[in-house]
Amino acid sequence: GTTSMPRPVGPAVAAGGAPSGGEPLFGAVRGLDTDRTLDNMVVGSYNRFAHAAAMSLLTSPGTLYNPLVVWGGPGTGKTHLVNAVGLRLQEQSPHDTVWLTSGSMLARAAGLAQAAGRQKELLDFAAAARALVIDDVHTTGVAEHNSDTLQKIMGAFLGAGKQVIVSSLYASKHMAPLETALGLRAEKAHVVELKTPNDAAQQAI
Repeated sequence: GTTSMPRPVGPAVAAGGAPSGGEPLFGAVRGLDTDRTLDNMVVGSYNRFAHAAAMSLLTSPGTLYNPLVVWGGPGTGKTHLVNAVGLRLQEQSPHDTVWLTSGSMLARAAGLAQAAGRQKELLDFAAAARALVIDDVHTTGVAEHNSDTLQKIMGAFLGAGKQVIVSSLYASKHMAPLETALGLRAEKAHVVELKTPNDAAQQAI
């Protein structure tokens, strides 16, 4: 079959303050993909616990399973699941922003903003957003040039009781330094694993 391009949705990101020819918010925002939903996600033994956790957090975002850490190998559906939850959070509150990004995008944006003395733009966006979804959080390079901004962004969500959802290629035990640096090792953190679907499930998907 043919693969269609994702259709991003969500409130537009204002380009105010972006340098001439620069990206809004230093390229820190990726649109939600309307093709990756909870309704078209195939649920089986390999992802049932992760799907259940996602459905539970949707009943009261920010209070249960926060942050939600979804991990698993390539092809297990991590991106689909975190995008689908973000999409549902957006549908629940259409006028609020669900910030979808990737670890590498966020790290780069934080570094650019910090170097330019303009981290307030990212922090204001974080303060106004309803939830933060980071795909491939393991690609977040935390260093001196961006750590302050990254920690403040996380604090703007977790400190305010707003939902954070991340996906990772690696289990939390292998991610401890990064999770500590980002402030993700919270008491309410909930970690779920996505396993590789069996052959029949892969055909269904």
